[in-house]
Amino acid sequence: MSATSIGTLAQSLMLRSHNARLRDDLLVATRELASGQKDNLIVALRGDFDAMSGIESDLRRTDSFLRNVSDQMLRYSAAQTAFSRLRESASGIGSALLSNTTSSDPNQLGSLAADAHARFQDAVATLNTAAAGGSLFAGAASDGPALADADTILSHLQAEIALAGAATAADVATVVDAWFAPGGGFDTQGYLGAPASAVAVPITDTQNVPQMITAGTSEVRDFLAGFALSALTGAGTLNGNSQEQATLLRASGERLLAADAKLVGLQADLGVQESRLNAAEVELKTQKDALQTARADLVGADPFETATRLQEVEGQLELLYSMTSRLSRLNLVDFLR
Repeated sequence: MSATSIGTLAQSLMLRSHNARLRDDLLVATRELASGQKDNLIVALRGDFDAMSGIESDLRRTDSFLRNVSDQMLRYSAAQTAFSRLRESASGIGSALLSNTTSSDPNQLGSLAADAHARFQDAVATLNTAAAGGSLFAGAASDGPALADADTILSHLQAEIALAGAATAADVATVVDAWFAPGGGFDTQGYLGAPASAVAVPITDTQNVPQMITAGTSEVRDFLAGFALSALTGAGTLNGNSQEQATLLRASGERLLAADAKLVGLQADLGVQESRLNAAEVELKTQKDALQTARADLVGADPFETATRLQEVEGQLELLYSMTSRLSRLNLVDFLR
């Protein structure tokens, strides 16, 4: 029986081959452990990518819907906060305007008018709120504010009042109503946005939510018109005529309390859409979990199995390095022992 020996060069090549294979196995196991899926999808799917492509397509569509839901939830929540702030401001000044204008005391009227002017500025700033990367109530023109600033609006109104020669509270109210009416000055000088897009926002394959209302809607116009009556008094309208100023302030208070009910209606509508968004989010997340499970069943790498294989490969590499080190130190004396 003859013995077969392996030459030094052949032995070196064999060790290098084993080393390269083990290093490849180590890299594959490391990638699978990090990614959670098989490294060779062709083998894992047996060359049939149809099912995987369908799952990936459904996942992309689901993620798109989830982004829409998230953006709209942010916008609707911001709108609810804005309307709550408007209502709080209006109710706070509205009751005071009704209860404290029975007399024509200039000091008392001046204090109320100044407060109304400051609150009107805050209301306009609130309607210029931005959310989800754009102006909330500016419709399709979301890259800019929805309204001109409060003092600019009041300046336009004062110019119209002067042009009309309005000298009584009733005259001022008529000018203000005409300016805020559709087709009036508000459309060209006050509202800086655009109509809301008629295209609804898809949140599932079968559901949509409407675009956000704008600051040009009738409920908001009525609110601003009512507030402007008292804010104009604070800006100097009807100065020197305390009786007419008191009448104008009372009219503002009445309108603000009436507008509050309309804002409540807007908030209720928003609440309905928020409920739909919450339900859609739950549905989409459940759907996404199911799709991810289906994908893992096709190409997922078991983490325990992968970690075990990684340890085995590391152990084999350490053994190979140890053998290589020992062989590299052999000499004739060691060989003959």
